[in-house]
Amino acid sequence: TGGGGGWWPWLVVALLGVGIVLVLLRIRARSHEQRRRRRGGSVWTAREFHLDRLEALAARHATLTGETTQAGIDPDAADHLQTAGARILALRRTLPQLTSPRELRTCAGELDSVEWEVLWVEHRLADHAPPAPIARGFPGLCFFSHEHGLGTEAIELRRPDGTIATVYVSPENRLALERGDAPEVSMVHVGSRLVPWPAAPSWYGAYGWSADDLPGLEYDGQQIWGVDGPERDDPFAEEPVVPEIEDDAVAAATATGAAVTADGGLALPDEEATHAWDGDDATVDVAPPPPAPPADVAAPAEGAFEELDEPAPAGLVDDPLDDGSDELFAPAPAPPDLPGDEDTLDGPPALPPPGESTAEWDPFDDEAPRDPRP
Repeated sequence: TGGGGGWWPWLVVALLGVGIVLVLLRIRARSHEQRRRRRGGSVWTAREFHLDRLEALAARHATLTGETTQAGIDPDAADHLQTAGARILALRRTLPQLTSPRELRTCAGELDSVEWEVLWVEHRLADHAPPAPIARGFPGLCFFSHEHGLGTEAIELRRPDGTIATVYVSPENRLALERGDAPEVSMVHVGSRLVPWPAAPSWYGAYGWSADDLPGLEYDGQQIWGVDGPERDDPFAEEPVVPEIEDDAVAAATATGAAVTADGGLALPDEEATHAWDGDDATVDVAPPPPAPPADVAAPAEGAFEELDEPAPAGLVDDPLDDGSDELFAPAPAPPDLPGDEDTLDGPPALPPPGESTAEWDPFDDEAPRDPRP
């Protein structure tokens, strides 16, 4: 510590070494798991699949047991929970030791029965109708996805070779098919490969169809499975953005019968609605909307204007005539008598007296004004 940088560089080196060791261990574990899958094949992955499903059902069973105890013991629900609990205990003892597809297929049927018992209690607590029993000769899980649980809805599918097959699907996938959408399909590990659930082996609890039977699969005359998988519309696909047009332009276009194009312009009735015109400076003259028709005004009633013919009250209008005359305006006043030598508008102008001139000199003339005096 005398001349060094302290202890923290050694701590950084130690943490870095620990991180490298953890990464190496993770890589080794993943490679070991992949080797086990390749070595064990579909039997090993199927057993792991059943173990995960068994633990999920055991958790649901424990939750329902606690809810029924708090809400009061229902004899029917208690019987179903007891049957499911006994099967769960038996599967926990025997499942890790299964090594053949036939044993795993029987185990898948037992797990379907346990899930049906649990689902019956869940429907009873939710005050729903009990689920339909599992059809004999059919797997219990949904045909398209094991994540949806039991398949309770029977549908018919047409294979590419034209044969009709009856399968059971979940209510969610049934509604999707009725809407015209492709169903939701789950994927599972079969050995070292990921395959769709309908093509998983039957000892997984699936239908075990061939991968060649899925492309071209139809429901109600509509193809629901393409070459690359289920054909399902993307709900997050962005729709094309159409530019907004001002309200006045839209109103004028609507009044004249013009249509709004995809690029935000206006197309006349005799033009296509894709592009109304070519060019950046092209314009369209849109006539203004026609004026609104005048409102209907009722005719005045008879005698409504009689009071306008009566004389105005005294003092409201100044009467210029007080002599009782019927004339509307007073006569013009007589002109005053002016002397004869004064210029007026009634006669010719009088001449100026001698010695005075009325001529004015124009500065633009070459000659000065001439004096009229002799």
